[in-house]
Formats: sequence, structure tokens, C-alpha cells
Amino acid sequence: MHKDLVAPTIYAEWLEFFRYNTFADDFAKAHENVKTPFPQDHTLENMTLYNQSVKWFDDSSTPQVETIDDIAYQSLVDAVNFLATPYGLNTLNMDDWLYGNYHTLFPLHLTELGPFNAGPYPFYGNDYTLAAASGRTVHHGASERAVYDLDPSKSNLPHAWTSIPSGQNGNPLSKHYKDQLETLYIVRTDSIFGYHVAYFYPSAAEFKAAATESSSDSFYIESTLTFKPGG
Repeated sequence: MHKDLVAPTIYAEWLEFFRYNTFADDFAKAHENVKTPFPQDHTLENMTLYNQSVKWFDDSSTPQVETIDDIAYQSLVDAVNFLATPYGLNTLNMDDWLYGNYHTLFPLHLTELGPFNAGPYPFYGNDYTLAAASGRTVHHGASERAVYDLDPSKSNLPHAWTSIPSGQNGNPLSKHYKDQLETLYIVRTDSIFGYHVAYFYPSAAEFKAAATESSSDSFYIESTLTFKPGG
């Protein structure tokens, strides 16, 4: 589901219609005005792979008997037609149907106030990818991604890499407010996600010592906050 390809866009919308065209007619008859969610996609996948003769693929609103091929084809037609409408991507030019135009990341601040939000950004993935990203507009995701080297023979710290979907500081005026956002979601040629080193040390003193061993490491400590007892 790469953001720079057109195929994921068509697939995502085709799946929506394939699900609807398979189940909607039968569920409407069974529940009428009761809004009931359709079976989960793994059920639809199982039917598609192993049980294509089930009655679900027949559209009960027509006199003829539809097969899975009929429903799959009609769903593709519906998907392409929908993407050309204002409710889709509002263009007949398929070069503009990139998945990143259809599927965007829009992280929200807890207050949902516009200036505190981020994005939207062209985004990859869907419900079932490693970077779970459901819906056309993605508001939620992993709170952190991390890689830890647990090899006990490596005594020199750090051996961990991490990234969070915002920044190190919750103050919107800070330069660190959302400075990890692009690192977390960046797609590179050598890896899927971007990370930075996590500096885990047994004590603050050891961390400070490591940060001042050489001038090149002095950026470890940007500022110091000192707490003093008393009124």
C-alpha cells in the first residue's frame, strides 16, 4: 500500500465495494432498519479463497444468480466510478489517483484545535499492514516504534533505536513539539521507518559523563533542569 502508487487506491476502494456488494442485500433483508456491521474481512477472504459457492455472492435483489466473479467485477466498476466523483478523488486522470492523495495521515492534538494538529501527509498502509492505518484519513497509530538489541555480550550502551509520532516536548512553541513526526513516518530506500538512538544509561551521572566525553557528543544534553527543595 505505497503512497506513490495508484494500484493501492483502486484496491482499497474495490475492497469497500466488494464487501458491500457481497453482504449488503442479505443484511438489509435480515435486519431492515437495524445497522449491523458486516462480517470481518478475514471471513470474506476465507469465502473468496475456499468457499466461492456460498449464497452471499448472489445478489438477492436480482432475478439471476450472481457468482463471485460477477460481484468482484461489479465492485471494480463501482470503485473506479466512485473515485472519479467528488466523493472520491474528483478526477478522471488516474495519474492523480496516487494512494497518498487518497490516504492521508492527520495526527490530532488532544484538544483537536487546528494550530496544534499536524498534517495532512500522504500516507501508506491500511488496517492490515505493519504500520496499521485504517480509513482514508488516519488519526491514530502506534504510540512508539522501537528496536532493541538484547545481545548480552554488548555492554556499551546504547543499543536501542526509537521514534514517537510527535516530538519530545508537549509545548507547541517548542522546536521539539513534532520533530519526530517525519522521522517516524518517513519511507527510505534502506528501511521502512526512521529512528533515532535511544540513550539508555544506568544513571543520570553516566549519561552526563558520556555526553561530555567528546565535543561531537555534546548535543546529548541540550538543557538542564534542576529541582531544589524549599519554599
